[in-house]
Amino acid sequence: MSYIFNASLRKIWYFSAMAAILLTLTACQDVSSDGIGESEEVLRHQAHKNLSSKKYHAAIEPLTHLSNNFQVGANARVYRLELMHSLYKAKEFSRVVDTASDYIKIYPFEADVDYALYMKTLASLEEFKARHWVPKSTRERFGYTDTKMLDDALVSANRLLATYPKSRYVPEVAFMASEIREIFMKKNYHIAKDYRARKAYAASQKRLTDVVVYTDSKPLLHRSLQMMRDNYQSMNMHKDAEKINQIIQLNWG
Repeated sequence: MSYIFNASLRKIWYFSAMAAILLTLTACQDVSSDGIGESEEVLRHQAHKNLSSKKYHAAIEPLTHLSNNFQVGANARVYRLELMHSLYKAKEFSRVVDTASDYIKIYPFEADVDYALYMKTLASLEEFKARHWVPKSTRERFGYTDTKMLDDALVSANRLLATYPKSRYVPEVAFMASEIREIFMKKNYHIAKDYRARKAYAASQKRLTDVVVYTDSKPLLHRSLQMMRDNYQSMNMHKDAEKINQIIQLNWG
């Protein structure tokens, strides 16, 4: 093999290796190139200035760089906490959830985990409402709504209530947990209603039983009992229907 051919191969190998290294370095950097190379002090100054002026959208960029590029140090946790706060104020709810989840994973035994759990619950609920907002004149329908984010939110809420019973966020989180459970109950009610329309009475009763047991809403409880009574009548289970009817008469006249 000639020297020229060997040299050509070496050049190809060299440029391929350099390209791979550059791609690796690029992948390891922050997603946004803005702010890269700026010192921690400069970024902190930018973040502080924007936060002081309540310019939360503007504060997100330097706080994101601080969180991603200065993960070791006395202020690393503070950067993530401030980023959570700024994202929430900017109504970037899905990013709040991600940032809070990262904080909980990175600092599971450090201070302010209760705050991260609180923010994850709050932002998840806000994001759900933003995605499924309907006019007041239109009745909300949760029968076929994706509630996965609320499943995760309820897990976070229950973890805070169980692990941090003295946290300042307990009252608000307890209220949000109750609100989330009511959304699940509304969803079950509408699914039960659709089952009844398809004459799947037993499946409808199963959903309604959960609503009757767990709902805190008297109007929803009333409607659920009425549908349970009607389902029993449709299944020719008249004695059970009468028992439900007695409960309805006793409580609602």
